[in-house]
Amino acid sequence: MFRVVNKNRDIVYSSLVFLAVYIILAVIIMRPVFAFDTFWHLQMGKDLMEQGFSPWIDHYSVRYLGKEIYPVPVMFQVLLYQFVSLFGEQEGFYYIRLFYITLMMLALWAYFRKIKANTYVVIVLLPLIVSAISLRIILRPELFSFVLVVICLLLYLNAQKRFATKEMLAISLLLLFWTSYHSPIIGFVIISGLFLEKSINKIINKDESFSWSQWVLWGVLIFSIGFINLNFNERSIFGPHIIIGIISTMSDGFGQYIQEYNNTYLSHSTNVLTNVSWVLSIYVAVWSLIKKQYGFVFIVTLLTLLSWSIERLLAVVLLINMCVFALYWAQFLRSSHYLNLRAPVKNMLLIVSLCISLMTFYFLAVKSSDAIELNDYRSSVMERRYPVQVADYLNNYQVCGNVLNVMRYGGYLIYKLSPDYKVYYDGRTNILYPIEFVRHNAELW
Repeated sequence: MFRVVNKNRDIVYSSLVFLAVYIILAVIIMRPVFAFDTFWHLQMGKDLMEQGFSPWIDHYSVRYLGKEIYPVPVMFQVLLYQFVSLFGEQEGFYYIRLFYITLMMLALWAYFRKIKANTYVVIVLLPLIVSAISLRIILRPELFSFVLVVICLLLYLNAQKRFATKEMLAISLLLLFWTSYHSPIIGFVIISGLFLEKSINKIINKDESFSWSQWVLWGVLIFSIGFINLNFNERSIFGPHIIIGIISTMSDGFGQYIQEYNNTYLSHSTNVLTNVSWVLSIYVAVWSLIKKQYGFVFIVTLLTLLSWSIERLLAVVLLINMCVFALYWAQFLRSSHYLNLRAPVKNMLLIVSLCISLMTFYFLAVKSSDAIELNDYRSSVMERRYPVQVADYLNNYQVCGNVLNVMRYGGYLIYKLSPDYKVYYDGRTNILYPIEFVRHNAELW
């Protein structure tokens, strides 16, 4: 019932499902930009490409003008600027997100082919994965990191089967690019799970396919990549290790004053999708333990605990859990355990799965409808979200000066008013503004 005998037909059906969810995502991203950081990223890319200004030096703030900024996601800023310069502001915002979802669907297609998922797995789990993706389609550097997460899982599966030079070199190159692009902490967690699993198999199962010296040398090399950051500053490509940097940021107290680092359980305890994601995490962790996939046990458990306390990790953890679940479900449908199930049990699984798929498609359809409605009233939405009229007034009736503003408006004002105006505060809280400044303004607010 769940098996398609003709392989070519199975590929066609799966392709149609991928096309359907791609179209849905293409509609969802019609909604206006909501991220407050988008505009200062755009301005930094514009200044670099048009004026040659260093992105590692502040050009926009009142109090920290000329101070060093690090690290800086230069690649994303340049890419964002290129799309806007080619298509205009709103169209550029749309097409860069369209570019992202195209890359994401291609990566997911490769992943589903890798795990040999049939049409049934695709039609049930792909909409769930897309639902997780749709939670955080925001114009910030982390956007393309979701694609890198799927690629990292693909490389994990390759190295799991063959822990050799080709596979490890591919992982090293991915992490090198990721480190230079944006924070690769999720990638390091995934690859740490791979090394943990290989060490356990070496000890318990006497795996002779690699030596301990290989394990140590590749481990040291991959860990060392965390010190290399081509976007750290213009004088050196070496900076603090990415893991140390994340720990330092959280220990300094920035997490207390940044909304996306809020405690997830306190802010989302009544959210159905959030609770489902945590239940799914436990289920995938237990299934991984049963299958002796110790690397995935580590990855899923650690990331679930982090997502419990850090709001911004919810979507990426749900994405990873769904991908691991798709792997196990595809294996299960090919196994004798499924083939030996009685027909009523198979029918029940079919009904439950189709109900889940239909509910997910309904959720995505609602998001699509909301996106269309917001796009129809784009101007009013933008005016509610950003200080549009303030920026227009200053440009029309003032010459230059300093603007006293709250943090969330800073990025928009930077883009609309620079270079004539400097802002008091913007979203560069952990790369420019020190914790004392952030804490002081949070207390004032």
